[in-house]
Amino acid sequence: MLLEEAKDLGLTATQEECDEMIASAKTGYELPNGKQMLDDLCADMGITINEYWVQLAKKRPTRSVVKR
Repeated sequence: MLLEEAKDLGLTATQEECDEMIASAKTGYELPNGKQMLDDLCADMGITINEYWVQLAKKRPTRSVVKR
């Protein structure tokens, strides 16, 4: 529901925020547990890790909408 509201409001992440998210994910991939988790996710999705990074880069995460 909040994701829909964020989209309706046009609240998308900046390129810098996207780059930071991808860098953080790649750092996590360097850890033994992180690598295994992402490899398992990719296997479940039927994609390679390189395809995962491409898909992640194409997504434009929506910023959080906080209701007060």
